[in-house]
Amino acid sequence: TLQVNGIYTSNGTGYVVTNNAISNLSNTSTSSTASIYGVYANGTASVNYDTLSTFSHSGGGNIYGIGLFISSCTANGNVISGLSSNTAFIDGISLQSNSQTANNNIISGISSTTGASYGIDVYSVSSATANNNNISGLTSGNSAVGIWCYAASTVNFTADTIRNISQTATGGIHSEGMYLVPYTTGATYTLYKNVIDNVTNSGTSVTAIAGGIRCAAAGTYNVVNNFVSKINADASTTTSGGVRGISTEQGTLRAFYNTVYLTGTATGTGHTSGALFISGASG
Repeated sequence: TLQVNGIYTSNGTGYVVTNNAISNLSNTSTSSTASIYGVYANGTASVNYDTLSTFSHSGGGNIYGIGLFISSCTANGNVISGLSSNTAFIDGISLQSNSQTANNNIISGISSTTGASYGIDVYSVSSATANNNNISGLTSGNSAVGIWCYAASTVNFTADTIRNISQTATGGIHSEGMYLVPYTTGATYTLYKNVIDNVTNSGTSVTAIAGGIRCAAAGTYNVVNNFVSKINADASTTTSGGVRGISTEQGTLRAFYNTVYLTGTATGTGHTSGALFISGASG
């Protein structure tokens, strides 16, 4: 089976998917396009107060708790837990079209042995809002990210709580609370009153990075009154910021009234860290 769906909506408007319990979905296909969707929304939909749990994928492909693939969808008040795979890419909630909203969701227990694990994945959208979400317990042997965002215009993330994000492999890459990649220079990201706690990376290479809030491409970032703590990549050997509380690599950073608390004991040669890490940006 290439695609396993709990609920599938297609080519329509006004779908309301509410108060459903979907559990124990599995896919054993080894195809790289094989997938599992708790809720697949390919028509305008509101996905609210659903409980999605225990999805397993033993092959390649993807797992999505909720996938929103058409403009102006919302995901509110859902509980998503226990998504696991050996190799699949996993998203708790995936927002992949314009003007998407994900608020008040609880996402926990996402684990991929060699694939990436993302709590909320915002991909190729014009604008997005994600407020008051609780994301915890993400593990990956590749990249583990609480909120990953690739957007063009206006993004607002407020009062999200992200805890216990872990990249577990020695050759792994990212472990980030928020990883932000605008794809136009005119994009504006506003991050306000978020809590990011306990982000670890077990990698031993120069690519191993642990970050709280990472602003990785050109754009304007308003980073205000966030709390970032316990960001660790003790064995990282990069000399350009293996541990980054708040960082920007391009664009304009406006950071005010944030609190960053770093812990850990470096073991990697050349290991570096910074509560505020700035490279190639203005502010």
